Amino acid sequence: MEEFGEAKLGWLRKFEPFANGVPTHDRITEVISRLNPKTFQACFCSWTRAVANVTDGEVAIARGVAPALHAIRLEIDLT
Repeated sequence: MEEFGEAKLGWLRKFEPFANGVPTHDRITEVISRLNPKTFQACFCSWTRAVANVTDGEVAIARGVAPALHAIRLEIDLT
């Protein structure tokens, strides 16, 4: 995540100033470790359902910092 943040800092600054730069790996780990797993799961599932609805199930998955994007069909139970 830190590497992605460094690579995409200009784009991220459209949303937040990041005056002190991108959070370090340790800071990101600390924040994520404080998340309630069940709440995170519910939010993540809600988000993926919303993406699936908006894109008719077509999503792009990125792997690595400077990846090629591969379109995949997202199979998800929307009930």
